[in-house]
Amino acid sequence: MKRWDLKIVLKSDLCTATGENVPGITNVKTALEYGIPYVPAKRIKGCLVEAGREMADNGIIEEGMMRQLFGAPGLEYERGVYIQDAHLYSAPKHLFGLNEEGSFTIKDYEQFRKAAESCPELDDSFLEEVFTRRRARTAIDAELGSAQAHSLRTVQTVPAGIVLKARLEGELSDEGGRALELCAKGLRHMGLGITRGFGEVRCSLEMVSSGKRDCAVPVNQYKRGLLEEFSPEEEVELAYEIRLDSPVIVEGDTGVHMDCLPGAAVLGALAGMYIRKYSLGANAHEDENFRRIFLRDGVQFGYGFLKKGDKQYIPCPKALAVKKDDQSEWFNIWCENPRRKDISGQIFLEDNELHVAVPQKEIHFHHARPADRGIAHALNDRAEDTTHQTGQFFEYIALSKGQVFAGTWKGRAKDIEKLAECLADNAWRLRLGRSKTAEYGECTFCIKGVKRSGQGKSPAVTGKEWLVWLVSPMVLEDENGGPFFEWSSIKEQAEKIMGYPAKEFKSACSYTVVNGYNSKWRMPSISYPALAAGSAFYITLDTDEDIRISELEGKRWGLMTGKGCGQIKLEPWSRVDKGGNICNSDEGHPPAPETSGNESDDGMLAQLCSYYEEKTKCENLSLDKLDTIKREELPPSSSIELLLQILRSQNGEPGFYEEIKLQAEKIAKESKKKRVLELIAPCQGESYEFMKHYLENAKWKVRSRDKDED
Repeated sequence: MKRWDLKIVLKSDLCTATGENVPGITNVKTALEYGIPYVPAKRIKGCLVEAGREMADNGIIEEGMMRQLFGAPGLEYERGVYIQDAHLYSAPKHLFGLNEEGSFTIKDYEQFRKAAESCPELDDSFLEEVFTRRRARTAIDAELGSAQAHSLRTVQTVPAGIVLKARLEGELSDEGGRALELCAKGLRHMGLGITRGFGEVRCSLEMVSSGKRDCAVPVNQYKRGLLEEFSPEEEVELAYEIRLDSPVIVEGDTGVHMDCLPGAAVLGALAGMYIRKYSLGANAHEDENFRRIFLRDGVQFGYGFLKKGDKQYIPCPKALAVKKDDQSEWFNIWCENPRRKDISGQIFLEDNELHVAVPQKEIHFHHARPADRGIAHALNDRAEDTTHQTGQFFEYIALSKGQVFAGTWKGRAKDIEKLAECLADNAWRLRLGRSKTAEYGECTFCIKGVKRSGQGKSPAVTGKEWLVWLVSPMVLEDENGGPFFEWSSIKEQAEKIMGYPAKEFKSACSYTVVNGYNSKWRMPSISYPALAAGSAFYITLDTDEDIRISELEGKRWGLMTGKGCGQIKLEPWSRVDKGGNICNSDEGHPPAPETSGNESDDGMLAQLCSYYEEKTKCENLSLDKLDTIKREELPPSSSIELLLQILRSQNGEPGFYEEIKLQAEKIAKESKKKRVLELIAPCQGESYEFMKHYLENAKWKVRSRDKDED
């Protein structure tokens, strides 16, 4: 796997619009993460593709090279380079109120961001103020020569001089690497307003040596002897955690965006690793081990559910609900029957308290350009000729990065060992969900422990009366081992799976469809009707002996257990028959490791803290100096606003005071020029931040004077 760093130097202000705005303040916002600007990976990929097409049209690179670099829709396997978001790498010192040349550089962006989030002074609004600017523009009426009514728009931009860096990865030939470098050099504009002076960039590609370790990859947590205490044929259960390092798009079987990581998605990622490791290619199904592990349910890949702190959340059983007029308490629908409302979110039951949590999601907007590159915007259904791709706007709903999802795998020790080796060879990273080649799907895998199958955490919990519910869909099995399409004998199915007759049985079920997509066939997989996650059963077993939870929870119900279907959860009936309180989860993610500014940058974090203190001090000092000037001696507010515009255009670069003074001396009217020069005189030798607050306060002081005179 080859790696490159794509360095993007902003030669003019840049706006990578996200579709968001702030009503009354900003019409178009640029992409930000905790107030820090970044460029989404899909924007980078789109711009590289456009640059590559231009070069292919002019014969600089071969036409077939584009498929090798960036892939194409409908391919059996992923191709091309994987592109990550471009994050802040360096910023000019003048953005931090320093009247000097040079810039601050970030060594590890993730550590820098976590350190900034943990610093109480550096909230996202302050960082947004430091790293972005607002630019106003309007449309001109061609006939009148003046601004059109209601056409003023304010755009948030990232100032020129900032440098961002993105990581690219891929299996490319030497020729492919040279073509990718040409695409990077040909990328000269990105974002909004490229015909109006925005978005001019210079890009360069730097190969990352194979020995240079990515800071985002954890230390090697796998030891070859991890499974030595188990015999190769012994059934074991591996507990895992998956941390989302980027947003992940996961769609359910019915097209609904899921709140968990399906077992089929993890199975597909591991199958791809296995094929590459053993060079199986298109004949993977002929390999005995591959067939057993991935095609014959040899390993059961469990669903991954949200984990916060030490609490593992799972889908709520449909037997539990909240009262419609009092949603602070939950009850069992088979014990009470008031007007009720379903519990949304995932749950963790502790004593009689039901903790509820909902995975964080976010919406991302994207723009696919038409096949005709002369058209720079999506036509959607407005195009007269729809035989060719006319472009479209679309959105993705994704699980937010930084969340942790946990689950289990079950299988033979020798098979689990092979999967662990695949993960270790891939530095414990995997990609899940849709659109994995750019911006989405990057995850880190962590093994939390391995135990013998059937060894539960609470083997002492026994009983005959249970609440049983599905935490993943269940495909019922008929007497011939095929999918079951009749719902009239769910009780018989449950008795068959549990191995005990049921003295009492109640059910609260809903139904869904289990399907998928087979990339080898390039068509949807077979659809099966199934019981949906959350389907619940009240079961009293007709047996003389009490049954342990671990004996029942260790089983997977129905078919397609290799893809995670049929996972169940049990609770003794005595714990859920009387109800209790609802507690909304407020646990955060695991605390970030403590870092200092010296570990993540060359002084940027320390300068941000110092700049915050300087900003607060300048606000007070500017008011004191402004009080020495009488209101009637101040120039008009229009003149002060013009001074502010000149100041903003300088972006805090050295010599901003001299430039403003030079412009003020060009004023023709002597009395007005004298008042302007007297106003800015106290700013000589002061910082950019001081002058900005000084002029802002002067403008409002003049407006107050004019109001009093009126």
